[in-house]
Amino acid sequence: MTNVSMVNEGFEHPAILSVTDGVGTIRLHATTLNARSAKTGAAMKGKVKSLKYFDSGDYIDAERNDDVISFPAESFSFYNLRPGFSPVLHGTLPIKITANVGTMYMPESIAFFSVFL
Repeated sequence: MTNVSMVNEGFEHPAILSVTDGVGTIRLHATTLNARSAKTGAAMKGKVKSLKYFDSGDYIDAERNDDVISFPAESFSFYNLRPGFSPVLHGTLPIKITANVGTMYMPESIAFFSVFL
């Protein structure tokens, strides 16, 4: 995959998709990220502070419980890459991320969260 966002390294892999009573939830576990500030180039160490996902025309705060960030799977736009007996779904969702090092060093950024099912 190309053009993977730096924030990709700020989460454990793989993400978890849980389904309860027909409702899907994506769960991400935030980890410490070592990177250089896009703005200043300084070495930084931090974690994801907040994540907002795009739904119904607006960005909505994801639920957070310690280092676990959750949001509804129904917010994704899915495309079937292989229709038929064994489909492969590709889902994308615009997200906004902020880090706990402050926006002066790592400003809020927008990325596309992608999943393959």
